[in-house]
Amino acid sequence: MKGDGALEVVRAPNLEKALLLLSDGRPWRLLAGGTHALDDLGARATHVLSLQSLRPELRFVFVDAHRFRAGALATLRDLATSAGVREKLPLLSSAARAQATLAIQHRATLCGTLVEGLGAVPAALYALDATFDVRSSLGSRPGQTVVTARRPGPSELLTHVHIAIPDGRARQVFAAAPEGVSVAGVLVKARRRPLAARLFAASEKARPLRLLRTEQAMALGRGGWANAITKDLDPLVPARRALAVTAAVAQHLSEALASMR
Repeated sequence: MKGDGALEVVRAPNLEKALLLLSDGRPWRLLAGGTHALDDLGARATHVLSLQSLRPELRFVFVDAHRFRAGALATLRDLATSAGVREKLPLLSSAARAQATLAIQHRATLCGTLVEGLGAVPAALYALDATFDVRSSLGSRPGQTVVTARRPGPSELLTHVHIAIPDGRARQVFAAAPEGVSVAGVLVKARRRPLAARLFAASEKARPLRLLRTEQAMALGRGGWANAITKDLDPLVPARRALAVTAAVAQHLSEALASMR
């Protein structure tokens, strides 16, 4: 359908048709949950491809003892309320609840949140070393690592997200700190080995960044990580709020370590 002779909105009836439309050369803007796509529609988009009819194919959450698999149109509320996610991936469940208000959780999709790359859920997916599948009319790119992979191109569609469930030695950590900063991490302490930490922070305005200094300080086991946390979070946090944010993050990490002893 066209509005005002300029805006074309097309509802793809299924995944295959959506991929064919994306390959036709038009500058499609995708409409999944609708929380971001319409913000500047009149100024920036002339062709909108609605994916909402793909929900039977791409809105699901599956969790077993070893793996998590979700369709791209699963909502943040689906993640937050899934009993399997709460049990096996409490980090992701907490991040989904912290990402947005309840009303937006019901609409925001996993694919839209991941591609946008801002906030708690992308940080959690980075910390959990998630992978995603991308498809186009020409083929697929399965198992793309979320941290390093090339994002979907204009003719591609992110279809599924996968996570290997961390084993019983791991502790999943989520900290919602002041200034809209979220820290997500997985800590593993094996006998006679240094602590292994995988920590990412993000905000409502910044993509996830890895807290490498903090990971190294925790691996050394000497305590006093405040300086490392402050330096790692410097790109995200105003100097006047650095102390409060550092204290909140340090408390969550300390509590997680204490639970591992």
